Amino acid sequence: MKSEEIIKTAIICVTIIIGIMMINNKFSTSLNYSSTEKHQLQTLNVQGKGEVSITPDLANLKIGFSATRPTSKEAQDSVNLKVAEAQALLKNFSIKTEDIKTENMSINTDYDYESGKGRKINGYTANYSMHIIFRNLDNKSVKELEKLINQLTNIETVNIESIDYDVQDKAKIFTQARELAMKKAKQKAEELAKLGEVEIGKPVIISEENGLEPFFFGNNYSQSNTASSGEEGQSTENSNISLGQLKISVYVNVSYQIK
Repeated sequence: MKSEEIIKTAIICVTIIIGIMMINNKFSTSLNYSSTEKHQLQTLNVQGKGEVSITPDLANLKIGFSATRPTSKEAQDSVNLKVAEAQALLKNFSIKTEDIKTENMSINTDYDYESGKGRKINGYTANYSMHIIFRNLDNKSVKELEKLINQLTNIETVNIESIDYDVQDKAKIFTQARELAMKKAKQKAEELAKLGEVEIGKPVIISEENGLEPFFFGNNYSQSNTASSGEEGQSTENSNISLGQLKISVYVNVSYQIK
């Protein structure tokens, strides 16, 4: 009998202990949640955009040559002659050797497909692409760039593939755009805080996005010398290049603490 009473007493004690532990655990969890919620930061999130426009001082000029001949050697030799002519021409301009580089060289087989007879080799086409960097551009030296393009187009089979512009030292411009973006972000946050009847403190999170957006008020130039030509095969059209403007943009995302 005493044994049964001891067992019952033990069961009751264990049950009471488990109950107390569950209550404590629930209270602790509730307390932590309330504490976390109480100290959770309230923030006002805004984005600011800073834009700075600048005249580019660097041009990337890409030109290409191609020739189709009966043999691959003849095609390559023909292209090499034109490339050598272009390289000799470039020596007359203030362009450093390291600013002239080969971008692509290839020789492709041209096939002629006849019905029921399979394919027949028609010849070979050699291609060559060159990248030229023209530095220290301004409204005066752009005339030299125009002169270079006009003389390049006198070379048979040359193709002026593209010209795009850039800025040699973008660090200073990005700093200006960044400062402007932060100023606009703060201004926007202060306006929203006033409308919401709250006060803001210091930024607690700051992130940045940036980009270089070209805006050309002139032409993005591209042409081939297969256009109209004069009596001696020279281009009758002069290049007219406008530098336009580059717009450097920086976006900042800022979270301000609400007091």
